[in-house]
Amino acid sequence: MLNAVYDSELIKALSNRLYAQSRVVILKYTLFGAALFALNFYYAASIGHNPLEFLGLAPIKAIGGGMLIGIVAGFSIGRKQSYLLKLQAQLALCQLQIEKTHIQPEITQSVIVIYRQRGVVAKAFCLVNTGCLCFICQT
Repeated sequence: MLNAVYDSELIKALSNRLYAQSRVVILKYTLFGAALFALNFYYAASIGHNPLEFLGLAPIKAIGGGMLIGIVAGFSIGRKQSYLLKLQAQLALCQLQIEKTHIQPEITQSVIVIYRQRGVVAKAFCLVNTGCLCFICQT
């Protein structure tokens, strides 16, 4: 049986890793798109290319055109993926911030002395966001 323990540092590390991935993903998609489109355009041009044509520039032009289209397509897809990774990181950080401000109980500043007799002092305080009234007895 797995005993999972909550660790806020793990969530911070995950969000930092997602941000690092978002910086690299645009470059990866751009290079992949350029290579993929260049190969496809080269293959399409070489099928219809006449080998006796002067210098055989048709496939080379196709590679250039394919690279340009691939760069634009890859960049736009990579940017979208980058935004999704950044959104996931921001959601994780937002959940951490909510936990810090709303879920962790804090002791209020007002402490009420509710009992004092023979050197014993009972104090009451309320934990924020829990509705719990707690008592402390001191001698």
